[in-house]
Amino acid sequence: MRFITGNDRHQFQFHSLNDKIAANNPVRFMDAFVDQIDLQKLGFLLNKKTNRS
Repeated sequence: MRFITGNDRHQFQFHSLNDKIAANNPVRFMDAFVDQIDLQKLGFLLNKKTNRS
């Protein structure tokens, strides 16, 4: 019995975006800054129970 051989589909390998950003990139500063902001206090995060701010 012969097996069906398929075509190479050039499938993607997923990588973290974090791996693609250099350690000295300014976006890392912005990420750290936003992590320190209390977004829920400012009304940006949703309440997990009601899906409302």
